[in-house]
Amino acid sequence: MRRYADALIMEVAALAGRKKFDPKMVWKVSRELLKPNPQWWNGCARMAMPVLIIGGGKSSYLRQDRLRDVAKALPDASLTTIEGGHRTHITKGDEFCDVAVPFLTNGRHINRRHNGVQDM
Repeated sequence: MRRYADALIMEVAALAGRKKFDPKMVWKVSRELLKPNPQWWNGCARMAMPVLIIGGGKSSYLRQDRLRDVAKALPDASLTTIEGGHRTHITKGDEFCDVAVPFLTNGRHINRRHNGVQDM
């Protein structure tokens, strides 16, 4: 029952958002998430690159426990939570960049909080 509720929440959130979504595509994706291909999880172990997962915390409509499941399934993943909802990159931009920029640049650059990344 929880899976159906999650799919319904995802559909409502997507269709009520500011952007226009194709309702047919939202329906197809949510149905696929209800019955995911088991090979998705098996494929996680083959991911050879580092992965950064940033969760939006309690106000996100995505289940944060599922993000933890994905992080555990990946061989080189780090999970960070920034309380800012699903659109953390917008609602908490500085905090997001403080985490994402060093990850993406292997620590060579930091976010100096002046509208994004320091001049390179």
